[in-house]
Amino acid sequence: MVRKVRIIQAVKEESNRRHVVELLVTLGNTVRTAEFTLADRSHMEFPVLIGRNVLMDSMTVDISKKYISTPMPPAP
Repeated sequence: MVRKVRIIQAVKEESNRRHVVELLVTLGNTVRTAEFTLADRSHMEFPVLIGRNVLMDSMTVDISKKYISTPMPPAP
């Protein structure tokens, strides 16, 4: 855990605090360290959101394409 942040959502009046963790992220051939806030996303379509701060300076997003990188096998 790196720190805690206060999150204010437009749909709720109250704010909440979330833990921020630093994780190693692999997207295609790119590996980098990034910070993520932790939240229960079990009821949502996507379990993880990759923000522009992770993609910045190393990737271009083409929304017309899907699954263009070969998945890496899971770590043992």
